[in-house]
Amino acid sequence: MDPTADTDGDGVSDCDDDCPADPGASIAGDCGCPSSPASAGTDCTQLCGGAAACDDAGYCGSASACPPTGGTCTFHNYDTMAGHGYWYCSDTRSQADANAVCETVGGGLANVGDMTENDFLDANISGANPWIGGDDRATEGSWRWADGSVFYEDSTSLLYARWNGGEPNNSGDEDCIELLADTGFWNDAKCGDSRAYWCEIP
Repeated sequence: MDPTADTDGDGVSDCDDDCPADPGASIAGDCGCPSSPASAGTDCTQLCGGAAACDDAGYCGSASACPPTGGTCTFHNYDTMAGHGYWYCSDTRSQADANAVCETVGGGLANVGDMTENDFLDANISGANPWIGGDDRATEGSWRWADGSVFYEDSTSLLYARWNGGEPNNSGDEDCIELLADTGFWNDAKCGDSRAYWCEIP
């Protein structure tokens, strides 16, 4: 097997991808993968850390039943991303604290895979610029999503990226990403700043 092969093009090599035929799914979990799901009704515990049942598409329960603990959040369903749900949280936190709130329901800050998803998130912002996932804290200039996939490196988009003109510029040690509410483009910002945030529940 070619150790660099990435059949589904999601930035996770087939060797490390439980679901190599499914972009956006790299961990099989209790319900399998979208292309090879467990039977509907199979018990699962991935969602909210409690008991739920698998649907017939490889997902556990409904993300709408899992408001993040500690945040002021509103649910938004993204129909074209089967099984994914998003919580827009209007309370403001540092990027790390925001991600910790998202993790209370088995999610994380939103990873943006394409223009349709980006536009969906932008259209549902109610207020100032929110955090989305991704940072270059480990290596300056190498931007990664939480699953480790590099989407932008050395001024080159490897996967989808939507930086505002002149960004990322690392002005004053900016290692995290805010979604600009007025344009839908991205800006690098200081991770300790307080922002609203988007949680994504896979």
